[in-house]
Amino acid sequence: MHNIKYFSVMSSRVLINDDFLQFLSSGRYLHSLKLCDNDFEPKTGGLIFNALCQCDSDLSVLELCDNKLFGWLSWQPETSSHFSSLPPNELHFLRSLITLNLRGNFLESKDVEILKMFLQCMPQLQNLDLSDNPIGDSGVRTLIPYFQEICERDIQLVDVKIANCNISFAGASSLFDSLSTFKRPMHSLAIAHNGLGSSIATSLANFLKKGHVERLDIGGIGLGPTGCDQLQEAISYSQDLVYLNMRKNHGGLAAATMLSKLISHSNKISVIDASYNFLCLESLKLIATALKQSKGQIKCVDLRGNPDGFHAKKVGIFDEFHLDGKPIVILPSSVIVHNVRDDDP
Repeated sequence: MHNIKYFSVMSSRVLINDDFLQFLSSGRYLHSLKLCDNDFEPKTGGLIFNALCQCDSDLSVLELCDNKLFGWLSWQPETSSHFSSLPPNELHFLRSLITLNLRGNFLESKDVEILKMFLQCMPQLQNLDLSDNPIGDSGVRTLIPYFQEICERDIQLVDVKIANCNISFAGASSLFDSLSTFKRPMHSLAIAHNGLGSSIATSLANFLKKGHVERLDIGGIGLGPTGCDQLQEAISYSQDLVYLNMRKNHGGLAAATMLSKLISHSNKISVIDASYNFLCLESLKLIATALKQSKGQIKCVDLRGNPDGFHAKKVGIFDEFHLDGKPIVILPSSVIVHNVRDDDP
């Protein structure tokens, strides 16, 4: 038995032998375990999970990121049976988990089916990150019953990250609908870099109108001008929104109009990333006008990667906006050239 509370190995190869597994299983006071970018494969993941099942600690944070763990939850050492067949008293460490980060592990929808069983054994879970795994719409649909089950809990998920997961409009729409039923507002939701297209704007608008999130990452989902236009009304309802990342949505003037409404109406919005949105000089002037009408909470607006950003910097459209002596608006340092294309799937 050891008294280590926080243990992490990042971007390094680890020899998974009996001594290491014994170290994990004897960590009675282990609070946080982070094993990231270690080139672990499914069998290794199974060995680690099996060791944790024998651990009597109140583990709060488990991060197994950027490995190759597809299929690991369906394999158990020695018996080659499913972890889901283990009795509840052998899954003690799951009951105390607050943060589960499985980002970038090549997990697929069949992995999510088994993961859902374990999520139901995590009554304290508040932070779930499945980003950079090709779980697709079927993986998201597998999670929907779990989200519906926990919506009335006093302790529920507050941070959900499902970015870059090969999700389409259908999967994202179901996700927004289920998260809208949560009893308490969420802290953050990341669904960036999924090819959702402008059609997702309606579901996203309904989600925002219910004021269910403080930090929203929808970068690179293909909203385009049509999607941004449909979000204009809903964004004004988002009084709890503190952070918005909508970079690389190519929204143009419609994106600027939407952001102007958010900046001028919201009491809490603090940080906006609107880089790479094809914002012309007219669009940038709209944002500048909104900043003059804002409630004074804005700390940063990122406008890099927009074609007229460098010109706006030269003529000083945003020169008056500072916080603690530093510019609020981030502009490109040189001329940006864009080839306009339609990203809407």
